[in-house]
Amino acid sequence: MAHPADSYAWKALDEFDPEFPKDARNIRFGLATDGFTPFNESAASYSCWPVFAIPYNLPPSMCMKYEFIFLCLIIPSPKHPGPKLNMMLQPLIKELKQLWIGVEAYDISLKQKFTLRAAYLWSIHDFLAYGIFAGWSVYGTLTCLICGADTRCFRLEFGGKICYFDCHRCWLSSDDIFRGEKNAFRKDTVCYDEPPKRLSGQEIADQLASGCTTLKGPSNILAGYQDKEAGAGQHGEEEDAGADEDKYFCVDPSEVDYAEKVLDQAAMKICNDTFSNLRLHVTNAWLKSQGQQLGHFWDCSEMYLTAEEYEQIRHPLFEDQPGPYKALCELWASEDFQERSKRHRNEEYGKEMCRRYGDKYDWRNAPIDGRQVTWTVIHVQRHD
Repeated sequence: MAHPADSYAWKALDEFDPEFPKDARNIRFGLATDGFTPFNESAASYSCWPVFAIPYNLPPSMCMKYEFIFLCLIIPSPKHPGPKLNMMLQPLIKELKQLWIGVEAYDISLKQKFTLRAAYLWSIHDFLAYGIFAGWSVYGTLTCLICGADTRCFRLEFGGKICYFDCHRCWLSSDDIFRGEKNAFRKDTVCYDEPPKRLSGQEIADQLASGCTTLKGPSNILAGYQDKEAGAGQHGEEEDAGADEDKYFCVDPSEVDYAEKVLDQAAMKICNDTFSNLRLHVTNAWLKSQGQQLGHFWDCSEMYLTAEEYEQIRHPLFEDQPGPYKALCELWASEDFQERSKRHRNEEYGKEMCRRYGDKYDWRNAPIDGRQVTWTVIHVQRHD
């Protein structure tokens, strides 16, 4: 490849949008990002992720020059961004979508305005940064972004690590002498297989859409994170899921209903978490007032207390509002609320046990430290 214009991606874009290459002023570019620690090792840990844009319309000798690489985003954080990197890239993604549609620009050579468009073609990362940026698992047996599920990797017999040795012969021509070599690569192994099929952009988008089914928490509502168990269904192994945790959450006008549904689920999750934490905090205050020894948080978070016992709790949050506080305590102590809370717990943990141990399991309720709680103890029985 003498120039990026010779690549498959460049030519595929020309076929996808024939109007784009007609104007030589339209820009094709790539993004590059990686994290680093700006301070020395003895200083406090800190992570910084710059995002650079590299235009490829220039000659090869100029593409990678310092003066033609543009810093478009900096993501500083005391901690590694991890899968939340996509959420932090949303401002950039929004602008890239606007550039694809077109923005007004001024051509100083012709002294006239024109509509400038830009297309994002490639990303430049090391392997670990690629996994974070693209949401692809870089651990396990499905780490190759080209082979995907059609991989020929294997585990070392004694070390147990994944090895990709001798996975490259399928890319050779069918009459290459190395394909028939039995002992030059793996012992007693020849390779006449065809290379893995290259997926189209639509096929990759369909895979991501089929895997992104659930939200992991209210902090992830902007990134559309997928649950690992949901993504593992295609290949059967959770740790080997290809697209493991995230997917860009770019909502088009046609997807407003889906976006509203996602935000409603996130808002409900936030309300449930806030209410549970409040109840836990107030119940802990009551246990301390009784001089009881606190154990694990589930020992007291959902305890059956009477309305009178709740009224004995004096928490600064409700000192100035005894009326609403009493009503809240009565609600918590009501049989209807406790029954609904218990049923919800059973359903949630039942689903979790189904995912982990199969569809057959037994429920057993058991008290903790002599106090009846809505925490459900599940004794799993395998029916092989």
